[in-house]
Amino acid sequence: MPPSTAPFDLNKLHEATANAPPPPEPIVVTATDGIELAVRIYRPPAAPKGILVFYHGGGAHSAAGYHLMAQKLATDHDIQVYTPDLRGHGESGGPRGDAPSPQQVYQDVDSVLELVGRQEESTLPLFLGGHSSGAGLVIQYATQSTKQQQQDNNIKGYLLLSPQLGPNAGVANDGTASSSFAKVSVLPFILNGIFGVMGHYPSVRFQYSDQELADPRMVSFNTVHMANAISPMEPAKQLEQMTKDCPTILWMGERDELFVASKVQSLYAPTVIVPEATHLGILVVAHKLMGPWMEQQMME
Repeated sequence: MPPSTAPFDLNKLHEATANAPPPPEPIVVTATDGIELAVRIYRPPAAPKGILVFYHGGGAHSAAGYHLMAQKLATDHDIQVYTPDLRGHGESGGPRGDAPSPQQVYQDVDSVLELVGRQEESTLPLFLGGHSSGAGLVIQYATQSTKQQQQDNNIKGYLLLSPQLGPNAGVANDGTASSSFAKVSVLPFILNGIFGVMGHYPSVRFQYSDQELADPRMVSFNTVHMANAISPMEPAKQLEQMTKDCPTILWMGERDELFVASKVQSLYAPTVIVPEATHLGILVVAHKLMGPWMEQQMME
């Protein structure tokens, strides 16, 4: 296998998921603008005790290493897991890596949560989580939506796994505003902020290898609109708000290649640092972290 140009180690994740059952085929939920969003559902063998909607990381998709975590949560913890593909990613529709606006991406989250509400008992505890940029989206959604929306969706907790905390967090391993994995063109963000133009410009380019991008479900870039949707701008303030509104947990790998775990913990003191875990390797043990936490929240 040719070496990856990404700054993180994919080997542990590939090894762990190689013998796992394949992910289920996605179902489709229609967004408010008519775009079809792909969502995979992992059902436990017994009646579910709770529901988790979990979003993938930047440029990836719901079948790119997330199925082992979802399967284990279903079989070991009786959690029914929904893993959506962001619009323009994976098997979801829409221009690749793009969105009409950040608000549309948040409405997409609402559409997925409405799907869950139609399929499941409304009394089941519902959790919302994500990995890397998917966790960044959860932070944005949780602090952009109203408390009434959260109550209407019956959200009982937020789970953030190796979150991408945005350009102002100061936690990148290489000292940049983003990380060595995401190469950012700043000017389009400035022009879009001032003049409302260049929202569809591919401003963030992911450093995946050609082999990884041979999977047509992968995406090599995000536009300004999509990047704004998944990038917190005031992470410390936003995390504080989330914690006040709803139980919130954040895990960082001790050996994360993109973000310095101790810096994240300085930004958000309740951060749990997972020994030896890397940015993607944390997905291999994620069910052991997330399952017990959700079970504890369901007992309270």
